[in-house]
Amino acid sequence: MEKTVKIPVDLIQKLYEIQKLNASIIETLEEILDEEGMKRIKEGIKEIERRDFVKADIDEIDDIL
Repeated sequence: MEKTVKIPVDLIQKLYEIQKLNASIIETLEEILDEEGMKRIKEGIKEIERRDFVKADIDEIDDIL
């Protein structure tokens, strides 16, 4: 005899949302622990504060780079 379990759909949806949140938290922690990545983020913040950037539309990026 095969055993089965009934699980409400709303519980499955909540578990899925929690899993997505956990994945996002793990990705954030991985970025924080990556020293080179944090250096790039901090430098990017400084560039924004100095207004040392080029504003471009998505179709202009290849030409600018």
